[in-house]
Amino acid sequence: DSGVLLNGTSAVPFWDVEKFSGLLDFPSLEVKEFDLDGKHGSSVYAKYFGSRVVVVEGTLYGSVGDFDTPLEAMRTSLLPDGNIYPFYFKVPNKTQRYVNVKPTVFRCDGDQGRRIGSGKFQLQLTAEDPRHYIDGTVANWTTTVNFNLTNSGNTSLRPTISITATSTTTASITVLDVTPGVSIAFSTAVTSGQAISIDM
Repeated sequence: DSGVLLNGTSAVPFWDVEKFSGLLDFPSLEVKEFDLDGKHGSSVYAKYFGSRVVVVEGTLYGSVGDFDTPLEAMRTSLLPDGNIYPFYFKVPNKTQRYVNVKPTVFRCDGDQGRRIGSGKFQLQLTAEDPRHYIDGTVANWTTTVNFNLTNSGNTSLRPTISITATSTTTASITVLDVTPGVSIAFSTAVTSGQAISIDM
């Protein structure tokens, strides 16, 4: 979460996003079509998306005397190491979301930047999992207090719930999935600082 901020404050260096693609539209969709025997039409299987490629283009506004410092910061944040990282974005009237990506391309016109203090840039990020995510909920859970965790998106999830005990006690926990109306319940002894992970 400590990467370079795009479209932040107007103070230089300022990464001005002018165009992006692949972030809000459908990624590639796995489509298979099968002919139907003895009738018109066909059966179409279209259920799972492929990877998502996000392209961000814009202008970096820096200073003529030191245009390379923000470039170095961006290169450092994008160095490939085989791991995935969250790319956060926010559109008007919507909660901040993110996609988990691997950086694949970074280009910037450094020569122009050193001459006039600004240069065009392009980022390409590939998301193996094309879905959008919202940051998880963190709550202070006390005795007899219930919490509702709402999936505000449009894709079914299998969340992982982590609970950390603040004292040595016996924890009685019930997790209810409201939509299908199913639940799990258990009771276990815990010590202070012990974490319980519930993989749904």
